[in-house]
Amino acid sequence: MDNEKFQEFMANQFAKMFKELQDFKKDVTTEFTDIKSEIKAIKTELSEVKQSQVRMETEFGKKLDVLYSDWRETQKKFNEEEKLSFRFLALRWRLYKWNQLNTIKR
Repeated sequence: MDNEKFQEFMANQFAKMFKELQDFKKDVTTEFTDIKSEIKAIKTELSEVKQSQVRMETEFGKKLDVLYSDWRETQKKFNEEEKLSFRFLALRWRLYKWNQLNTIKR
């Protein structure tokens, strides 16, 4: 192989390698762009999920407050009814004892 043919061969090989390198660079750039857009979409979706979570937690907190408030009111009513029941029972007991004492004294 003479010098001229060798140089032509090497030039063709470098041209092929340069073309492959350019194609590889184009593919990597395309993939990188796709990855960047996917990351952006994931960030957007994550932001939406966070907003949704905050909204759900806020709504749940409000519902829990309403339930707790209702429970407190119900408990207060129940306690008042129980106090009245105990007072009535105590009064009946005193009347019973008073009647026993009066029966014995007669």
